Amino acid sequence: MVFVKAIVVLVESDIQQTAKLVILHGDFAFVTIFLPSILPFSCNRPRLALVTASRASLYDLCRKGKLQTSQFWNIFVERNLELMPVEEAREIIVQPFSVTRWSMTEEDVDYILELAGCHPFFIQIVCYHVLEDCLNGKEIDHDALERQFLDEAQRYFSYAWKQLDEDQRSALIALLRDAPRPMEPRMFQGMKREALLQGSAERPQFASKGWKQFIEDQPEAQSSPGRSVLASQDIPASLRKSVQDTLQTNQAHDGEPLPETIGRYAIKSELGRGGMAVVLRAHDPRFKRDVAIKVLPKEFLHTL
Repeated sequence: MVFVKAIVVLVESDIQQTAKLVILHGDFAFVTIFLPSILPFSCNRPRLALVTASRASLYDLCRKGKLQTSQFWNIFVERNLELMPVEEAREIIVQPFSVTRWSMTEEDVDYILELAGCHPFFIQIVCYHVLEDCLNGKEIDHDALERQFLDEAQRYFSYAWKQLDEDQRSALIALLRDAPRPMEPRMFQGMKREALLQGSAERPQFASKGWKQFIEDQPEAQSSPGRSVLASQDIPASLRKSVQDTLQTNQAHDGEPLPETIGRYAIKSELGRGGMAVVLRAHDPRFKRDVAIKVLPKEFLHTL
């Protein structure tokens, strides 16, 4: 109650006549507890503002629990936070470096925006690793930067992925295959509010290269109809070449040794084989998990 008493003192003091008091609190549950105590003192005081945050919409919040019968939630106005405009996102990359002895090229800035998108949190992650390289006297390595970013951002991408329903996941996987692909407007707006997509429902785009890469690595994307992990044209060229070299030197016949690696994947064992392919168990060091890789016979190299 100390917090509430402090608010009461402020709104009844002379400072309320000359300044505007803005209360920022990120814990919505906290607000639901203390707002009834604050409300009597905030009525008819236009210089007092309360700002809070929630993943759920105001409409959904008001339909659940004790808020269903509440009479004071109509004092709030909902504002959706989306991705930053490109100009502002570029500014938060360039401006901090402008006061240091280091600088980034336009190519570096463009790559950061491509990898992290216009999400300030993900930009912060990438720029942290850029600054680390600068402090250690290293050149900015885009490939290393991508690996570092994906390692750190994976937990956040994974959380966002788990919040999506089956239809939303299917729509994102379909977008991998056929971009730009029109999307149902309501679905698009929902994922745009979550900063997962940008563009329009007619021409949706992934919010960032990092988010797209995360989806490509999901089991649902790799096993979706019409997609072969090794035959896909959107697999990096370096990995396709590694597979080709492996197939040329190891035709996956009985008795021949398994390759040690395919691309970044460390081969551990054979899971099974048939007339069309051999399935190998491998370990992905980037995401620290085991995956299955299907190796096709050399005769099918024209599909790669």
